[in-house]
Amino acid sequence: MLVDQYSCAWGDPPNENFVLVSYVIENVSGGPLSGLYGGLHVEPRVNEDAAGDKTAYDATREMGYAWDTTSMAHIGLRFLTGGVSAYNNGALVGCMDTHLYPEFSNGQFDGTYGPSSVEFNLAVGPFSLADGEKAVMGTAWVAGGSLAGVRSNSDHAMDMWLQSAGCGTCAVVEGTVAYGGSAAGAVHIGVFKDLNQAEPDFGTEIGGPGKYEVAICEPGQYHVCAFMDAAGNGAPLDEGVDPEGCYPLVVDAEWTERTTGIDIVLEDPVVAEEDFVPEPGTMLLLGSGLAGLAGYAALRWRTRE
Repeated sequence: MLVDQYSCAWGDPPNENFVLVSYVIENVSGGPLSGLYGGLHVEPRVNEDAAGDKTAYDATREMGYAWDTTSMAHIGLRFLTGGVSAYNNGALVGCMDTHLYPEFSNGQFDGTYGPSSVEFNLAVGPFSLADGEKAVMGTAWVAGGSLAGVRSNSDHAMDMWLQSAGCGTCAVVEGTVAYGGSAAGAVHIGVFKDLNQAEPDFGTEIGGPGKYEVAICEPGQYHVCAFMDAAGNGAPLDEGVDPEGCYPLVVDAEWTERTTGIDIVLEDPVVAEEDFVPEPGTMLLLGSGLAGLAGYAALRWRTRE
């Protein structure tokens, strides 16, 4: 196995209280590997003697954390790529192989432990890698003056994980959005695993037609689409008003890879002729069809900001 480590940090609020650390795990064995777990052993020592420390787990954020019961200073380790398989804690015994793998893979989530000199192990898995395949384990080391503070700072860490393309480890698609019509407005780009889903998996916004790039922090096959907010009211897409378009092919996204040339052309919506009066039965069918299309468009463009 080959493991490359990336780290990112910022000095300005609200991002000055965490460090992103990303691990790119690559199978270089010459054959497939299965039953893999990735994890970290943590000896917090929040205060100098560590005797007053306690530790617990936040399941919502997939974050192990510890705090000093006197000062209430907190530190946390959040797994940003999800899939946590176990959180084990207890009295400090040190980093020993004899208990690391069993605790990474036992599926156990311990409750609060301490006050004492504490440790915890946090892990993801199991996963498999074909020869030459990569996986990414994204983490954030977070500090805060309280439990609420460390939770809030970990949420900022998740935001920056996406904005920084996983500290440089996520896939990136880039291209241009072109438009030849008369409308104007910001352009929303959405990346979808399924065009029928309610929100894009990843996305971005640019001020108008031009160059864009989107980080995709989960490998897979995606559709890339865009629309111009000609109505000026943000998402979702206003059918019949906003120009829209999609890249015509499915895009493969893999860890650390950049895919270029994902160019999208926006087209103005087609306006129905107004001087045609259909029979009443035809009118009913036409109305039902348009309603279905409107629902599809709205579902497709509830963009995640």
